[in-house]
Amino acid sequence: MNYKKKKLSKEEFELKKFSKKREFDESWEIKSMTNQKFLRDTLHKFWFHTKKNLWQNFLIDKLSLEDIIDSAEISQDDNVIEIWPWPWVLTQQLVKKAKNVIALEIDETVIPVLKYATQEPENLTIIHQNAVEYVPQFSWYILCANIPYYLTSPLIRHFITSKNPPKRLVFLMQKEVAQRICEKPKNMSVLALEVLVFWKPTIELEVSREKFFPAPSVDSAVLKIKVFEKPLIEKSDLPMFWDLIHSCFSQKRKKISNTLAKYREMWLKKAQEIFEKTWVSGDLRPQALTIPQWDLIVQEIKNKFWFINLDNIAPEIINQETIAPETIA
Repeated sequence: MNYKKKKLSKEEFELKKFSKKREFDESWEIKSMTNQKFLRDTLHKFWFHTKKNLWQNFLIDKLSLEDIIDSAEISQDDNVIEIWPWPWVLTQQLVKKAKNVIALEIDETVIPVLKYATQEPENLTIIHQNAVEYVPQFSWYILCANIPYYLTSPLIRHFITSKNPPKRLVFLMQKEVAQRICEKPKNMSVLALEVLVFWKPTIELEVSREKFFPAPSVDSAVLKIKVFEKPLIEKSDLPMFWDLIHSCFSQKRKKISNTLAKYREMWLKKAQEIFEKTWVSGDLRPQALTIPQWDLIVQEIKNKFWFINLDNIAPEIINQETIAPETIA
């Protein structure tokens, strides 16, 4: 049976056209999140090739993306700094949730694609800059990042010691590094100690490599870090604390009694006196000590060996690790 196609009035035609346009606009970012063909077409449009050394992988799993946004706990009054806005779908969601978003991108060739993907809303500022050189202007902000494992420590250290530290961090990062930061005593690392002094880290979710395009060689995890109201080490004691843990972890396979005896030319007998006073076992290795135990050792060194000169601390410790974040009430 043949049916004649109904002829639309001018008003009906315009309404249908508007409806289709709105449907496209609403599904456009969903395609950019999950449709690999759409991603390939977009990259091809800009003659863009992803770079493995810059950790340029797209998260194409919608549920994981929603979990990351929920973990950040962003409100309309929040400012957000996003480091290396890959995948761009995270940026798309951040500009909807936050008051202002600063996107720091180290790869200049990414910026035209980022502008196209986000449509450059008014509350988005894109800056071509290395994040470890960026000075935060906001006094109260949330830090979001999708970062390669080799930049985790420098980035966390840079923002942890900033005069304007973030109130919360949400990092999409290599799973093994996230686990190392959250390690408990017996498996501590310098990076974990640097974080745990100021912030409380938790792994919010794990993201398998298959949920990225192109797929990386490692699985990822979402690490969330909240700021303590008061650091676990006093600000005035931080130089010695940083210096001490770097010295002891340089020989982490040895017992703390041996590594402490070599710290600032402190001989074995004097080191033994510190262990007797603090009740910390000299048979432990550096990775087994808790922050309160390190603090006890620092206090005893200060009391008995006040003459120790810290002027020749390694430059990276002086420049990056001796400034504690301001206490956030």
